[in-house]
Amino acid sequence: IAQSDTSSPSERRTSLVQRLMRAQDVVSALVELDLATFYGVAKPIDQLRPPERRLGPKGLAAVADSMRNNQPYDELERSLLSALLFTYQALSDDELERYVEFSETDAGRWFHHLYNQSLIRATEEASERATLQLMPIVEQLRR
Repeated sequence: IAQSDTSSPSERRTSLVQRLMRAQDVVSALVELDLATFYGVAKPIDQLRPPERRLGPKGLAAVADSMRNNQPYDELERSLLSALLFTYQALSDDELERYVEFSETDAGRWFHHLYNQSLIRATEEASERATLQLMPIVEQLRR
């Protein structure tokens, strides 16, 4: 194990994880993942509203833009840094550095972009399916 549970991560390890975060664009990906959940829930619910009160695609996009613009990015970055330091603690610094170096290449960025987009798309679809399954139950409870 690269470091014990009681020690703080080295400056090198922290720097490596920060480079990895930038290469993988993890903060933006996390925000987009949250927005995918929002869309997955909001789209079907918006359809339940009376037509004159529906937000529609443009209204939902405006809400999403507001959510995106009001994210506590610094706080998210600190939280993700801690989470990723924990996630990669079993790797040596040299192993982590090789992964970071790959992630910084065009191929690595392409891979992580595709991975992030796939995860975001799957999250939105799963959220929408779950919402559609819950809507009849909510309707019954409202009666």
